[in-house]
Amino acid sequence: MSCDEERVADALSKRRPSAELPAAVSTVQDARRYLDRIFQFRLEIPPFPKRDMRSFALGLINSELTALQTDLNHRNVDVQELVDRIIHPGVQSPRNAIQIVNLFAQSWWLGAMREHGGIGSNSPGGLGERVITDHPLTVGIICVMEGLNKCCISPI
Repeated sequence: MSCDEERVADALSKRRPSAELPAAVSTVQDARRYLDRIFQFRLEIPPFPKRDMRSFALGLINSELTALQTDLNHRNVDVQELVDRIIHPGVQSPRNAIQIVNLFAQSWWLGAMREHGGIGSNSPGGLGERVITDHPLTVGIICVMEGLNKCCISPI
């Protein structure tokens, strides 16, 4: 069973003591002793080292989203500046950084397709030429705002 031992111990120690329970758990140390009775073997996984998720996101774009990087470079977009705008220093989880980058990539490709489909036509949903692709930083900021709602990313 995998769990965060500190959180389980904290939850057990905050539980209201009851006269019906012998040896009620009242401190975190009591909770740890209680957990020792349940779990005979522990494998501790060290916490993920805190690091700058901007370099992680940039590496993600460079290694796995090469088509996006190529398109952005072709349009003279500074990918480093884009990543600096979309990945806040408070983002500490690789999962959240991946979610933000993926949200940007999806929005970028959808916008580019709708631009392409709208050139020279009055088709529904079509966008004018370069409405999206001339404003990558704005698209990135909109994705961050959307990500705050979808991904539960804390702004600070």
